[in-house]
Formats: sequence, structure tokens, C-alpha cells
Amino acid sequence: MCSGSGGDTKPITPEGVVLLSASRVSPDGKWIFARVGGDTAIYPLDGGTPRPVSGLDVRDQVIRWTPDMKQLYVTRGATYPRTIDLFDLASGRRTVWKELSTRDMTGTISINRVTLTPDASAYAYTANVVVHSDLYVVEGLL
Repeated sequence: MCSGSGGDTKPITPEGVVLLSASRVSPDGKWIFARVGGDTAIYPLDGGTPRPVSGLDVRDQVIRWTPDMKQLYVTRGATYPRTIDLFDLASGRRTVWKELSTRDMTGTISINRVTLTPDASAYAYTANVVVHSDLYVVEGLL
């Protein structure tokens, strides 16, 4: 990943570093999350040494930082109902902040694209729901 504002661009991370899905820049605009293999770190946008983050799983998706930058809102893909956890950067401790589900779980396959407003006063997500399916009975095949 490279940084630049109209002039020369410069790398923020070394080659092979991948931004986390829905990667978010910190509220102060100085840090961004990235992953190398299974290891997660916070990289300074102005260059410098990254800070390792312990406790995040490769399945975790960073949604947003808290305004005080002490915690992250994270979710883990492929779960239903889906939870949004508060992840404490100092301790690595997770606590459930919100559980997302549909009003009627019938036919719900997954919940995706979770997003929060900067102050976490509102959130939105999409739900994949099967609303129609056909069942056929086949006789006489044996």
C-alpha cells in the first residue's frame, strides 16, 4: 500500500502486506490495519514501525475504531446470528456489543456488509435470505 497526496507516493507497508477487509484508518488519520499471513498489525500511515495486534483471528473483520482509538468494532464472518464485538487493543479482550439477526430467522443464510456510523449510534447490514425454493419428489428411479 502506498501513501501520497498529489506528489510522490511512498510505501506504507512492505510488499506482501494485505489490508484487512473493510480496513479502516484510525480516527486521527495516522494508522491503518493490515495483515501478513495470520499476524495483524497497525501500520503508521507516515511510515515507521508497525505495532502488532494480538488476539485478532484471520476470520475477524475490522469494522471501525472507537472514537477514542482504544477499541475496535470487529465481526467474524460466516456466523449467524452475527455479533459485533468490542475488541480492546491493549488487552486483546473481546466483549459482545451487538448481535445481528433477522426478525424471522427462517431462510436466513448469512449477514454481511456490516457498517457503523463513526459514533456507533447507528448500524446497517445486509441479510441473505432464501424466500423461495422448490421441493420435488421423484419416484421410480430404483
